[in-house]
Amino acid sequence: IKSLSVPVVVLELNTEVINIDSVGTDDEYCGAIAANHLIGLGHRRIAVMNPEPATSTSQSRISGFLKQARLSGADALLIDCGTKFGMNSSVMAYNKMKELTEDKKLDFTGLFITSDGSALGVKKLLREKGIEVPSQFSIIGCDNIPESSFFSPPLTTIDKNIDKWAVHAFEIIKSRFNGDKSDAKHINIVPELIKRESTAQVSQSAKGRKK
Repeated sequence: IKSLSVPVVVLELNTEVINIDSVGTDDEYCGAIAANHLIGLGHRRIAVMNPEPATSTSQSRISGFLKQARLSGADALLIDCGTKFGMNSSVMAYNKMKELTEDKKLDFTGLFITSDGSALGVKKLLREKGIEVPSQFSIIGCDNIPESSFFSPPLTTIDKNIDKWAVHAFEIIKSRFNGDKSDAKHINIVPELIKRESTAQVSQSAKGRKK
């Protein structure tokens, strides 16, 4: 990349080590925001599910979630679906939730799913088991895909603000074309919580789960 005669900005991957301009979102912070949201609603037993193949993105989200949970004194569980590349993440999420309910290990009230699309599998299983979202169980996703607002109920999620990537990348490229020879720039966009209707106060969840 460095040998190219035109400016290059790498998206999502932080390239600080190799001194190339990059723009992305802090995925660890995405996980921290998710944990903080559930804890703020009163959930003390929470979990993070990774239904995607292992990548640096998903691992950063998991790490941020678990760190924030520990800092807040909440009990946090990691649920790895064992997904490999080529597998359907929604199906893997569904199967893992089925396993947890059958083994009576669904002993947490709030769940962070590392991708919005996979939340479909979770919601399908909960619906089949008669567990209502969010009155009995809260779920939060990540990425704020367009479809997430059409889930039933609409999915609370973390928005990576990808639209801002292009703005910052364009500004960097423009400055390089104008002769900017300074050190590589590494911009981390701050993600934000999009509150919808799939999360609720734990008092409501606790009452529902005892029925």
